[in-house]
Amino acid sequence: MEINHYFYNIMNVNKCPLKYVISLCLTVWAAGALFAQPVVSSSDSAYGRALYKRIMRLNPDSLLRAHADPAVYQRTITAESGSDSIYSREDKRWFYIDRNEFHRVIAAGPSYDTYEYIYATYKGYFYHLSREKLLHEADLAEQAADKYPGDALRNEADYLRVWYNNLGRDSTVWIAEQQAAIKAFQRKGATWWALRVKGHLFQLTAGFGTSYPVAFATAEELIHDIDGLDCRQYPFSGNMYGDIGLLYYKFRDYEAAVPLLKKATRETPGFYFDDSNLKARNSLAIYYRQSGDRKRSDDYFISILQSPDTIYARAVYDAVALANLAHNLTRAGLYREAIGLYELSLPIMISDNDYSFASGIAVGMAECYMGQDNWEWAKQWADTATAYIREHIHFINPHRARQIYPILAKYHQQKGDAATAGKYIDSLSMAHADYRDEFDAMLLMRTRQELLAEKNRSQHERLQLQQTAITRLVVFAVIAVLVSMLIYYLYHKKKAAYRELVEKNKRWADSDRLEQIIDPVSPNHTVTEEKGEDGNRQQGPTEKDVELAARIHKIMVEGQIYRDNSLSLATLSQKLEVTRETVSRAINRTTGKNFTRFLNEYRVKEAVRILSTGRNHTVNFDELAEQVGFNSRVTFHRAFKQLTGLPPAEFKKNS
Repeated sequence: MEINHYFYNIMNVNKCPLKYVISLCLTVWAAGALFAQPVVSSSDSAYGRALYKRIMRLNPDSLLRAHADPAVYQRTITAESGSDSIYSREDKRWFYIDRNEFHRVIAAGPSYDTYEYIYATYKGYFYHLSREKLLHEADLAEQAADKYPGDALRNEADYLRVWYNNLGRDSTVWIAEQQAAIKAFQRKGATWWALRVKGHLFQLTAGFGTSYPVAFATAEELIHDIDGLDCRQYPFSGNMYGDIGLLYYKFRDYEAAVPLLKKATRETPGFYFDDSNLKARNSLAIYYRQSGDRKRSDDYFISILQSPDTIYARAVYDAVALANLAHNLTRAGLYREAIGLYELSLPIMISDNDYSFASGIAVGMAECYMGQDNWEWAKQWADTATAYIREHIHFINPHRARQIYPILAKYHQQKGDAATAGKYIDSLSMAHADYRDEFDAMLLMRTRQELLAEKNRSQHERLQLQQTAITRLVVFAVIAVLVSMLIYYLYHKKKAAYRELVEKNKRWADSDRLEQIIDPVSPNHTVTEEKGEDGNRQQGPTEKDVELAARIHKIMVEGQIYRDNSLSLATLSQKLEVTRETVSRAINRTTGKNFTRFLNEYRVKEAVRILSTGRNHTVNFDELAEQVGFNSRVTFHRAFKQLTGLPPAEFKKNS
C-alpha cells in the first residue's frame, strides 16, 4: 500500500538554499520536532512564572509599537542638477544619488561616517542598477578622482569593478579575481578596501555555499586582520565576527562559533545598518537553549529587548526574541502567557514578509493549544503554518514540516484516525532522514572542496617550480601512478570492507532466538518486579514484559506477520489481546527500541536472507520491498541502509 506524503513532497521538491544567512538564525529556534508534550514540574512552572514577570516588566507591547515603523535611513536629495534617480519595483519607491556628494565623501577617506554613507548609497541606489550601469559608476568615480587629493576614489572605482564584475559569472573566475584584488590593494597599502573585498568574498562563498574551503580560509584571514582594530578603523568587524561565527555554527563547530558570536555583541548602540549585535545575541540564545542552559538562553533573548540599538528591522529582532521566549514559556507549561507573546510577534513577521518565521510562530501557537487540550485550535494553527509554507514555499526553511507533522499526528490520533496519524508519523521519519542526509551531504561537499582546493593549490605550486617539459611529465607520471595505486588500494579495501559487512549482516539475519533479540547491552536487560523496594515503578522489563516479548517474537518468526504492510502497534496488540501501551512497553523495555525500529528489523532480516541466496539472481527491489512488508521502495531502502550499513543493491552485489 503506497502512502501519499503530499505535504512532505511539497517541502522536498522545492528545496532551495537559504536566501540569507540571517534566515538560518531566525528559523533554527524551533528546529526540533515536538514528539510529545514535556512533563512540566513545579520547578519548571516557578521558573516560567519568574521569566514571564521579567518579560512583562519590559512592556513588550509598547516596545514593539515603538519599533514597528522606524524611520527609513537613507541619504536622499530631490532630483536636482547632478542627481540621478531610479525606481525600485521591490521597494515601490524612488532612490536618488548625488554623485558630487558621493565622490566628496569617499575622497575624504575611510571613516565610520564614510561607511554609513556608502552603505546607504549602495543599498539605496547601486543595488538597483544593472551590471553595466554599475561599472559605469566605477568609471565616473575614477574620472572624478583628479578633482581630489589621494587615491580614495580610484580605490573605490577598483572596488566597484571587482564587486560587480562577478554578477552572472562562474564562481571560480570571480573568486580568483577578488583574491587578486585583495593582494593588489594590500600591495599599495589600501587596507580599507582590501578588507572590504575580503569581507565580500567571505560572505558570497559562505552565505551561498559557493566554496566552503575559500570561505573558511578567508574567515581565518579576516579574524587575524581585524583583531585589534576598533570600529572606526573597520566598522565591519561586528558583522564579520557574527557572520564567521554563524558559518562555524552552521557546521556545528560550537567551540569556534560561540567565542566569535560573543565578539559580535556590544553594550553600546550601533549604527543603523549594523544588526550584528542582535543577530549574534539571538544565535547565542539558541545555542544555550539547545545546550540545556535555559537561564543563559533567556538572558540573551531578554538582552535583545533591552539593547539600545535603533537599527533597521529592530522590531523584527524584538519579535524574534519574544517568540523565542514564548517557546521557552511553553516548555514551562505557561501556555496562555506564551500565546500572548506569540500574538504580539506574529503581525511583525507578517508585515516583514517573513513567512518562514511566521510559520514557526503558528507551530508554537498550535503547541500551546495542544498543551491546553484544545485540539481544534491546535489543528487550526497547524493548518495556518501549513498555509504559510504552501503559499510562500520559496522563502521557507524546507525542514519546517518536521515541526508540523507531530502536531497533526497527535490531532488525528486524538480523533481516532490512526491511519492518517500513521501517515504523518511516517512523513516525519522521512523528513528527519532527509534533514540528516542534507547535513551529511553538506559536510561531504565541504570535505571534497577542501581536497580539491588542496589539490589545485599543490598543482599550482608544482607548476611554478617546474622548469622544463620533462620535469612536468615526470611529476605528472609519478602522481598518476600514485593516484592509480591509491585508487586500486582503496577500491579493494572498500570491497573487502563491504564483504565483511555483508557477512556480519548475514549472521545478524540468522539470529532469531529471543535472547538474541533482547538488547544485551541495554540497561533494561535485567528483569525486575513491577515495583521496587521504595514502592516506585522500575524501568527495567518485568517478567510479564519478557513473556509478552517472547509471544511477539514467536508470531513474528512463525507467523511472519511482519510481511503485512498494514501491521501497526494497534493491530499487533489486537492479535495479542493486550493494550497498545503494554505491547509498546514490553518491546521498549526488552529491546531498547521503538515499535517501528523493532518491526523493521524483522523485515530487513528477511530481505537479507532473500538477497543472500542466488548470487546471479535478478532482484526486483519493488517486489522485494512489498514481499517483506514495506509500503514503498524508498522506505525499504532507507530502513535497509540504516540497519545494515549498505544499500540493498550494494548488499546484493557483495553477497
